[in-house]
Amino acid sequence: MKYKNIRNTGDLKCNCANWLDHWMQFTGSRVVPTCSVLGCGQKSIVGGHVKACDGKTSSWYIIPLCSEHNSSHFTECFDVKAHIEPDKLVSANVAHTCK
Repeated sequence: MKYKNIRNTGDLKCNCANWLDHWMQFTGSRVVPTCSVLGCGQKSIVGGHVKACDGKTSSWYIIPLCSEHNSSHFTECFDVKAHIEPDKLVSANVAHTCK
């Protein structure tokens, strides 16, 4: 499945230190991963808000992204690395995660 970065989410907050910490906490990861976009090897600097491009699912997820792929200029749909989907897609709905 392809995903797309959701724009204008900078004001959204959770009880974690930040959204990358949110992703790490709920996946059990102890190491900051590389960007989740297939083919990108840059270090993740944020937990980016994404949604499926298929239009069938309205859920938002958090995945590790580099600055280039979290940019509002990056608007295309992308594949995620195999180790991210589906068990490493963390819900961005804080009511289901970090309340």
